Amino acid sequence: MFMGGPLHRGMSVHLGPVNEPTRRFRVATGARIFASPTVGPDGTVYLGSLDRTLLAVAPDGTLRWRYTAPDKF
Repeated sequence: MFMGGPLHRGMSVHLGPVNEPTRRFRVATGARIFASPTVGPDGTVYLGSLDRTLLAVAPDGTLRWRYTAPDKF
């Protein structure tokens, strides 16, 4: 449920990561990323930015493809 329950307190009963997370890669976009990225079954990360660009990034951080829409999507 949104924000972790019907009272929307943003808390979860689950514990966080045991170890400190590490950055695996960084992707530069032409504008801010507005929504959470989506991870496909093969590990590809799909993300869109406010410059009308949709990106597919491989699990190792290499760019698979980039599409720039003719108008905001």
